Amino acid sequence: MPPKMIRPPPGAPPVVGPPGGPIYQLWSGNKLDVAVHCIVVVTDTQKRLDRQEFGAGNSPLRPLIQRTSPWFRRSGNVDGPMDRHNTTVHDAAHPIEPQLGRVVETTGGINPNHRLVIMANVNIAHPTRPNRHLRNMYCRSLRCARNLPANGGQPWRQRPQTIAFELIGSNPLPWSTEEAADHALNAITRWFAEPTSGAARRAVFSTVLLMVPTAPQKNPARIRRAWERAWDKYIEVPPVVPPAGAPTNNFIQLRRGRVVQR
Repeated sequence: MPPKMIRPPPGAPPVVGPPGGPIYQLWSGNKLDVAVHCIVVVTDTQKRLDRQEFGAGNSPLRPLIQRTSPWFRRSGNVDGPMDRHNTTVHDAAHPIEPQLGRVVETTGGINPNHRLVIMANVNIAHPTRPNRHLRNMYCRSLRCARNLPANGGQPWRQRPQTIAFELIGSNPLPWSTEEAADHALNAITRWFAEPTSGAARRAVFSTVLLMVPTAPQKNPARIRRAWERAWDKYIEVPPVVPPAGAPTNNFIQLRRGRVVQR
């Protein structure tokens, strides 16, 4: 089944996040099949695994060759999308390994849907501030993509205008879907709203895609609900109605939907 956009619904105007960009879209489908400049993958130091895939029958106890991630296999090279060739592809593209807690860019290879992959090696056992670390991984991924050259060099290694995130940190990583989605959109919207650099960042990225998987074992309904709750909290904040009988000029709406009396 091809990917489809579920927010905003068909025919609706684009949803521009605060404060004036970028456009946000919620998609259902495999991140490898959506047409986007860049995808973000949670991988390991060896650049082979998609750690979010372990929750879909891809047990870490299986032999490595059997659980090599789909994004890695589908990048391929001139010899075809075979596992033994792909290490050469990615090492030739960018030999730096994504150390724990860091991000590194690599090529999308022969996959026609994206040219750039940001590899994020999330530290699931951060010793002091795991939640801040998860939020920082979103920001580091955006920063890595933004810092690429606008033109020149290898065609894949160019600054993207569109970027897709799956729900990083959710099962099988240790955060719940609700926690992971909240941390994700907290981090992304704050990064674009930063007072000093936010305008320049919004000028680079036109669209952020948030992905809902379709594989039943990944619990897509739960992930969609989590994204939508965070969406309503950080992107499209519903209007707040003051209590009945209260003068409206005595109340103000805060960004996260709370109402306080002056």
